[in-house]
Amino acid sequence: GSSVVPKEMFKDVWKRIALAFKDYNNVYGFDIMSEPHNMWGFSWPNSAQAAIDGIREINKSVNIIVGGENYSDPSGWPIVNDALRFLR
Repeated sequence: GSSVVPKEMFKDVWKRIALAFKDYNNVYGFDIMSEPHNMWGFSWPNSAQAAIDGIREINKSVNIIVGGENYSDPSGWPIVNDALRFLR
């Protein structure tokens, strides 16, 4: 989601990971980023959606875990991470 790492690259890496593990039935799911924080002004929900889209192109049913920005701190979830509820 930045000029250094555009969200299309984030999507591509997750698509490749999903492809590498598509035949493993012992994979519970993919945690696309552990406790994102300090996203330097780019949109974590947009980047998360890009990763989800890449994974779904390969596997429609695997679980996808999306951590909330600000270290996934639940106390500020409605303020910091409300947009994550619109991920699909």
